[in-house]
Amino acid sequence: TPSARTTGSRNPSKLFSTDATFDEKQSDFIKGYLNKHHADLLTSFATAFTELGVKQVKKNRWSGGSFRIAEAELVDVSGDAIALDVTVKERNEKEPRVERVQCSLDAEVIKGAPMGFKDRPLVPPQ
Repeated sequence: TPSARTTGSRNPSKLFSTDATFDEKQSDFIKGYLNKHHADLLTSFATAFTELGVKQVKKNRWSGGSFRIAEAELVDVSGDAIALDVTVKERNEKEPRVERVQCSLDAEVIKGAPMGFKDRPLVPPQ
């Protein structure tokens, strides 16, 4: 199950308690590549695998567009999880805000996420 957690830390290197899977150069490449070429995918991850997607569904149930996940930026990656800075726009707020969330790379679509996201079978280990 994914864990969605907003952290107060803005230091990505301190987000994960597991041993680093990637060295700094590899991590920078992964973050740079995904942020540049797959920003839409990262936004979909935030929607499908964190509580922000559920919050979006609930808040938009009666008033469409009152809560929107605008974009997500990958700020940390390990072999087990990713951390995203997600920009959220709410109708009653003047400025968008950024929430940091973490989701497991072994995640299932979170219950209550927007329709259209479906779990896929696990890839068997080799």
